[in-house]
Amino acid sequence: MRRRQVFALVWLLVTVGLFGYVAYLKAQNKAFSSLVSMREQTNRLRQDGVPDNGNGDEPAKSQATSRSAKALDGAPGYGITLELDMPEGYMNDPMYESHDSMFRNYGYNIKQSIDLPLHRIVPEHRSPECAAIQYPKGMPTVSVIIIFFNEAIPTLLRNAMSVINLSPRELLGEVLLIDDMSTLPELDHLPKHVDRINAQLPKPLVRLVKRNVHDGIVGARIRGAREATHPIILFLDSHSEATPGWLEPLVVRIHEDPTRVVVPNIRGHNLETLDITPGELWPPAKGSFNWRLSFTIVQASIQDDLVGDGHPHTRPIRSPIMPGGASCFVLPTQAPYLAVARDLCPRHLMVPFTGLFAMDRKFFFQLGEYDPEIKYCASRTWHRAHIHGHSANVIWSLDDHNFSHSAFAIIDGGEHIDLSFRTWMCGGSMEWVPCSNVGHIYREFNRFGMDPTLKNVNVGVYLDRNDIRVAEAWMDDYKALFYDFRHLHGRSFGDISERVALKSKNKCKSFKWFLDNVASDLFVPEINASSVKLTNDEANLCLANPDVDEDGFPKIQSCTAHNDRQKWVMTKDGYIYLNMYPRHALLCLRVESISQVPCAKGLKLRQVTAGAGVQFQLDSNPTLCLTRSTDHKIQVAACHPTDLSQQWTKTHTSETDAQFKGHVLMGADSGICLDNMQRQRGPPGLYGCHGGASQRWLFKDGYLTSPYVSDVCLGHDYQATLHPCRPKDVLYQWDHMPDKTLRPRDNKDACLARIDEHTVRIDTCNAVDGRQWWRSMPWGS
Repeated sequence: MRRRQVFALVWLLVTVGLFGYVAYLKAQNKAFSSLVSMREQTNRLRQDGVPDNGNGDEPAKSQATSRSAKALDGAPGYGITLELDMPEGYMNDPMYESHDSMFRNYGYNIKQSIDLPLHRIVPEHRSPECAAIQYPKGMPTVSVIIIFFNEAIPTLLRNAMSVINLSPRELLGEVLLIDDMSTLPELDHLPKHVDRINAQLPKPLVRLVKRNVHDGIVGARIRGAREATHPIILFLDSHSEATPGWLEPLVVRIHEDPTRVVVPNIRGHNLETLDITPGELWPPAKGSFNWRLSFTIVQASIQDDLVGDGHPHTRPIRSPIMPGGASCFVLPTQAPYLAVARDLCPRHLMVPFTGLFAMDRKFFFQLGEYDPEIKYCASRTWHRAHIHGHSANVIWSLDDHNFSHSAFAIIDGGEHIDLSFRTWMCGGSMEWVPCSNVGHIYREFNRFGMDPTLKNVNVGVYLDRNDIRVAEAWMDDYKALFYDFRHLHGRSFGDISERVALKSKNKCKSFKWFLDNVASDLFVPEINASSVKLTNDEANLCLANPDVDEDGFPKIQSCTAHNDRQKWVMTKDGYIYLNMYPRHALLCLRVESISQVPCAKGLKLRQVTAGAGVQFQLDSNPTLCLTRSTDHKIQVAACHPTDLSQQWTKTHTSETDAQFKGHVLMGADSGICLDNMQRQRGPPGLYGCHGGASQRWLFKDGYLTSPYVSDVCLGHDYQATLHPCRPKDVLYQWDHMPDKTLRPRDNKDACLARIDEHTVRIDTCNAVDGRQWWRSMPWGS
């Protein structure tokens, strides 16, 4: 009897503690109540014709030892817990003693990663509109594939636990941990943690797959896809973390169309606290590229790029390119978008921008997997002889290449561009899905320097080879542009016959089709164009770009031979662009017609109601309106009552908000605001709305003026500027006239003129004024 009482008391305490813990988790995160309940999964196993693992790796082994379920009632997914179990003295490594050493070795606060719970549930990051979506039953199941090399064990485990706990049971088929031949001793303790995870589940979900080759992300992902047994494959980096509601928005898009490749909304972690960055990501962005084959992020068009139905903040975004590659993360100060420029940034800013995505497994193999020759190495196999600390003594086996390097390179870059081109050209599509949020640690360190295989390696050689393979296989005649901007003519790139054969097998479209129909807002230079220098006849001075990276003004300087800053191309359709990449984009000579000027020269406007906002018409010509251009500038264009790019919504805060004066003028179609760009003169800009002083405007006596900067109004002030090239836009087009003048195509009475030894501007044409005479001379002469 007494034994029964003790047992009952223990059972009561366990039950109370269990429900107490669940209540604690719910209090910490309200995401539990918002997740959608789904019925049991319908698991479609692999079909005949999908290649088996034939790359010589060891067969995958399940790490499960027990199948007893210990799920927490009410938790999303499986709701299991896990404690880090490492040997005594694990934290005695000198690396943990200083902030600098932790960042040098891992690129973030690894001590914080150790201290955080492995089973933490991060806060809700979806918009209310996303959280309200109901998803259909019977969607296909997913193999989540996590590639890792020398990842810190707490970060890797937290990643896997977030997937298990925040994925609906009906959708999560398995989690594959693909070890790309790691050398960290602490990862020897990974199998026992995998066992403890699987022991809490109704059936084993986590498999640890060890490779005995180390050739980079492509080989590891191919191995993961071949090991996967579920209809959808989803790739995560090892330092990622799932958030509430992350999986369903991706799966439903593939469920509706298995030729879609979908990318989640990737949010960075704070490198100190490891909190995931909150905030609304609007206006929408999409992935693109430049002719160096660097990945870039540009603003998406709400009219053209949002797909599907529903609230704009929930609609997927049509994207030409997926993120990926070793990239430089750049935030321009004068444009409402981000840019990534892998090739042009300092090494300490180079980070793998990541390639997180999901797609139908059969479609992945139909497209030809990844190019297996994008392997970032001169060697295919190596054997670990001895491990000590965070480094390894390695025996190298050069089995199919004769390179002079003492080691080989494992570099990200190229595979994401390659897969993006193939997806679109061979019958698929690509989307960024704003309702799916995944955290990612953008590590601030020289990850290449921390890989023991990269000692004395020129990583650029391998980046170049990978990109050449992409250009040769998929870009047709446009590969000439890649070669022109990368100067890689004559480099070896291996055999691409199998990649080219995929184009015939899948009846792929041409690269011109891709440019015309998918990346239509990308400026395409003329192939094999001749470069010139533009000299001012009167003074023998040259038009130049001495110091402009993004936006700015061209200058005049003494002509010098072979000066890249004086190297221009004049196209048949009137574009004049700098024939080099000073940053991430080609820069074109552009006309600015709206600028910030003294109010005595201001442009008098009329404010009229239009749609849900107002239009600003020119008082002198009410048929013309202030208009937001496609390249995020303000211009004057013919008024149309239904044109959203001419409609502005105003917030009246001058009387209700003591902190700020004036109104915020937000584009009705974009969620971006008129911004003075912290300038007293020069063109205003369009920027993500923040409501600060630079975005406050007063409409006073017919003029738009700043309440914070004296004597500044919007007005007409024709200027020549340098701006990232935009196709099919008259503001970028010029005519070189027989009288030697350069005239903006939208104003034949204006001419580019030299003002002094350093400055140019647009002035009223005067055919006898030598300051307006321009001659194009062969560059290098």
